[in-house]
This record gives sequence, structure tokens and C-alpha cells, in this order.
Amino acid sequence: MTNYITTNSNNYSNYNDLMEDRFMNNRVQEIKNSLTAFSQDKYRKKDMKDEYIKLQRQVVGLVMGQEAAQDNSINVRKVSEVIKETCAHNDKVDPKLMYKTLHHLKKLSNAIAGEIRGLHGETIVTAFIDNIDCNKLMLKGIELESEGIRTEIDNLVITKRGAFIVEVKNVSGEVIIDEDGSLRKKSAVDGTFVGEGNIYEKMVVKEALVKKAIKAALSKEVRVSHIVVFTDHSVQITNNCEYINVRDLSELQEIIMDTTVKKIYTEHDMEKIVDSVKSMENYGYYAPNIEASKLKNNLATLMVTLAQDQIEEEDNKSFGMAEPVVVGNQNKKVKMKYKIIMGVANWLMDMVPDDMAS
Repeated sequence: MTNYITTNSNNYSNYNDLMEDRFMNNRVQEIKNSLTAFSQDKYRKKDMKDEYIKLQRQVVGLVMGQEAAQDNSINVRKVSEVIKETCAHNDKVDPKLMYKTLHHLKKLSNAIAGEIRGLHGETIVTAFIDNIDCNKLMLKGIELESEGIRTEIDNLVITKRGAFIVEVKNVSGEVIIDEDGSLRKKSAVDGTFVGEGNIYEKMVVKEALVKKAIKAALSKEVRVSHIVVFTDHSVQITNNCEYINVRDLSELQEIIMDTTVKKIYTEHDMEKIVDSVKSMENYGYYAPNIEASKLKNNLATLMVTLAQDQIEEEDNKSFGMAEPVVVGNQNKKVKMKYKIIMGVANWLMDMVPDDMAS
């Protein structure tokens, strides 16, 4: 990890430079410690979104003040705008440091958008299924494992006519599903199609584990259907895979309640299937889609650099707090309410090694 503030005592021309550098490094560490989101390497999927949102609020509070942190309309993208505008007027900031910070902030913003978009789509589908008036049992957001094979299922609906695996995709734009089941989405940047995994391969695993659960619960026919639902009505889908059943949300009720399909399970059978599926539940831990430690280090270093530069310009303020850094024009000013405590002499002396203080 790049550290833009070094601590090699051989590089210092005098004692004051050494103390200033030690103070700045200490302050960087304090800021990093204040960003408590993603303190672990891995999280369960159900907890991931909360950590992303927590980090966003902490970043907003650090850069723009705690009042802004309470305003959910102010997000990481706004923070990036503030940082870019502030750094544009500061020639002491290492451009690499600024670009790396902005890069990690963009990844955080994208991760949050993805989590919210996915959750929104799943919520829509779950609510729709809940309102289908038929005898059914539903498991949502489950992770299954058997003999080392893992999978995730957005919605599993059990009726007297069979089991239905409903996979949710909340994407917009143009999507192509190739013959082998690979899903590609058209990039809004350059128009190329970017791969986003193979739906068919995942479907095979999902169906295999659900069928295994049914066989373990009953000595009856095993009937499992797999449906892929795109919740964004504006999406353009080209499905070239004959094994992928892509349907509109409005078609779910007709499929699940299809009276032409013979009933094969009793209510007791349905309960046994649910219990068997639950016995295979195993919720894993996953790494976030961001490099949280690098984001914290780069942002903290950048903030200390900006604040230190401001303090140097205010010769009459050797101690106390720096005034907020104001960026923007007269019509729209953004305040970076970043506070850096300079400390007092006794506090600084506490950081001096014994051999230097004697």
C-alpha cells in the first residue's frame, strides 16, 4: 500500500520537520480508524449493503461535515466532486493520490448502486409473488450447499404443482443471452457488450440442489422449473439460449398457477420440501467489491494534506482548528468541514521517543 507520508528520520532537516511528519502520520491513522465500516475482510451478503451505506455516510461526514452525513441525498459522487474541485486549486496535492482516491470512491459508488438496484428488483418480485393468490410456500434470498457445491436462489416457490426457482435481474439497457447461456450487457460508455456471468451454468446448479432436496424429502415425482425475470421494463433482451426461460414479471402468476399442470404435492409434501431445502442452507462470507483499506488510506492522506496546506497558510493559527475549506462559485459553494486538531505542546511531546526527549 502506497504511503504518501514517510517516516524515515534521515530525510528530515530538523526536529520540527520530524515532529510535523509524525503528527501527520498519526492524524492519518486517526482518520482511518474513524472509518469503521468494513472492519472485517468478509461479510454475509445480507450485511454487505449496510456496510457500503455505512462507509458512504462516514466518507460524506469526513469530507463535508456531520450535517451533510445526515442528509441521505448527499452521496459519494458528491464527495468526489468536492474533492476534484478542491484539489484543482491546490498544487501541493499529489495528482496520483487524488486520482487513486477518486478511483476508489467511484468503485464504492458503483458497489452501492449495484446493491440497491439488486435489492430493489428482488423486493419487487417478492412482493408480486406474495400477492399471487394460491396455496404456496416461499423461501427468499437463500444460499444452499451440498457436498461442496454452493448456490444462491433469489426466490424459491413451492406449490402443489412443483417448485419454481425465480431468478431476478434488475438491469437496464440492452442485454444478450448467448446460446451457451452467457449474459452480456451493452456498455453505456463504448457500446461494447460486457460479460456478466453464465445464467445457464448457474441455473443447472440451482436446479440440481433443489431436486436433491425434494428427493431427500419425498418419494414422488420431482418437478422443478427455472424462471428468469427482468424487472426493468425498458430493458431490451435478446435470448439465444433455448434452456433459459426469460419471462416478464406479469407472467409469473400465470406460470405458477397454471391449471393445465397436474398437482403432484400435498400441503404436507410442500412443508417437507421446505424443511429439506432449509437443511441445505449454508450462508457464506464474501469480500466486498471495493478495496476498503486502500480507500481509507488514500482518503485520509488526502484530507490531512489538504488541511495541513491550509494551516500553513494561516500563520496566526498555530493551534486550534482549521476553518472549513470552501470550494465552488458564488452561486454554489460547497464546504469541506474537515477539522484537523493541531494539538498542544504536551500532546506532541508524548509522541517524542525517550532518547530524543532526554
